[in-house]
Amino acid sequence: MGNRGLRVMKPADLKTYYQYIKKDFPRGEYPPYEILLQQFCDGRQQGFILHDRGRDLAYAICTGDGDYVLISLLAVLPEWRGQGIGSELLKSLQGHYEDRSGLIAEVERPELAGNQEERRIRLSRLGFYRQAGFYLIAGIDYTIWGVPMHLMACPLQKDINVIFGSIESIMYEIYLKLAGPQFIHNLSINRIGSGDNQN
Repeated sequence: MGNRGLRVMKPADLKTYYQYIKKDFPRGEYPPYEILLQQFCDGRQQGFILHDRGRDLAYAICTGDGDYVLISLLAVLPEWRGQGIGSELLKSLQGHYEDRSGLIAEVERPELAGNQEERRIRLSRLGFYRQAGFYLIAGIDYTIWGVPMHLMACPLQKDINVIFGSIESIMYEIYLKLAGPQFIHNLSINRIGSGDNQN
């Protein structure tokens, strides 16, 4: 495969991709279809599809039209998993957003997994982002929509220490634009120690 590219997901594509989202992510990690569609239409969320010669391989939903972009959802279509395509998609997103300050990812915390298999999946996800140049932001107690998460950041135009120093305001700004003032209380972020960022 040599003609891979990244295309913007149109609102019309979302109906198909929402079926993947429901299978790929736990309920509560994505909004209802009507809300996500509205967020697409008004530009609060944007989707991308990695494709190759007419075949879709992977997708991502991203949030943020400011300095920082949150990768809300990222998954490889089932038949293409295990071939490094997720890493390719992440690299393509880094290129697409190269003029931004940085990319942010939320990853469920392995230490809170309900069983060993879920813990393994979460650890694998952390490793996936680390390999792509993301740093785990340590010393942060972060919960969104009632789900405790780790935050990871990939510096683009800003140094990782700058991102770490302002992560509370970065996340607040992203979710204020995404969810609005009536839902911002669903974001909880507190610094719990000095913490060193880990790659």
